[in-house]
Amino acid sequence: MKKQKIQEEISYFNSQLSNMEQEVFNFSKLRVYSKYFNFDNMKDIEILEIGGGLGKFSFWLADRFPKIKIISTDINDTLIKKANDINKYKNLKFQCANCEKLPFPDKCFDIVFGVGILHHLPSIEKTVSEIKRVLRTNKQTNKQTKTTYIGIEPNFYNLYNLFRIKFWPKEKTVNERPIFISEIRNIFQKNDFKVNFEFLFPRFPSIKNKILSSCVNIVAEIE
Repeated sequence: MKKQKIQEEISYFNSQLSNMEQEVFNFSKLRVYSKYFNFDNMKDIEILEIGGGLGKFSFWLADRFPKIKIISTDINDTLIKKANDINKYKNLKFQCANCEKLPFPDKCFDIVFGVGILHHLPSIEKTVSEIKRVLRTNKQTNKQTKTTYIGIEPNFYNLYNLFRIKFWPKEKTVNERPIFISEIRNIFQKNDFKVNFEFLFPRFPSIKNKILSSCVNIVAEIE
């Protein structure tokens, strides 16, 4: 990611910091995602979040599953410093990192996840390659989980999401662009992942319609 575009992304999210702070420990809206992040009866698994911002999802997971270890990363040093200041969980750490070049050794995490990050990236290919590199394979772990990437992205088959990103420039960041299932599937499959998708409307979880749903869940397992 070019330095100028990185700085523009950082500046945008820094301008949203006060709003993020007000909501960071309000976990009630995240319960709808529980089925995708179900680590009951698991311990000692190691999880990496990419593009975590102020870490709301990681705070939620650390609160729900105190026996798992989480590292939440973001390229924005201001957000990482703030997240470290407010972090009260022993099983959660924050670290500044670029998801296109992660500062971790090979095969050191059981699960990687990202919420609303892929559609901000100029090179999803580099990030997926890094996700694969840092994930253990299923043969390398005896833990009760498959090595997996879990993602939640805006659904750009939803016309509101598509129009917002194409025609309302004040509502998007410099790198934000529409990405569709076909692109995501191709990139993950090239990196030996088996990919499944599910459409979701968080306010009305029973809605799974491709056009009406506001977001799409990605579950990509290393084959």
